[in-house]
Amino acid sequence: MRPLSGRDAAIRDYFTKFPEVAHYIEQIRGLLATWLPRFEADQRSYITVGIGCTGGRHRSVYIVERLAEAFRETREHVMTFHRELE
Repeated sequence: MRPLSGRDAAIRDYFTKFPEVAHYIEQIRGLLATWLPRFEADQRSYITVGIGCTGGRHRSVYIVERLAEAFRETREHVMTFHRELE
């Protein structure tokens, strides 16, 4: 699994087996959903959210992609950047 990333199906399938990963993502999503309207009301043009892990290829990529997927449903211009992949 080493050459794969959190964008690959095998890694996604692996992490979906752990309820605590889904819980972690949901807590971050909830925090952002609560605070994004306030940032927007203050005319903030962007917010940067950083998620890290030991290697930067599997866990953090998976989490960021799931968060981006969730927010793309309701917001425009959701961008991701994965330092260890790009």
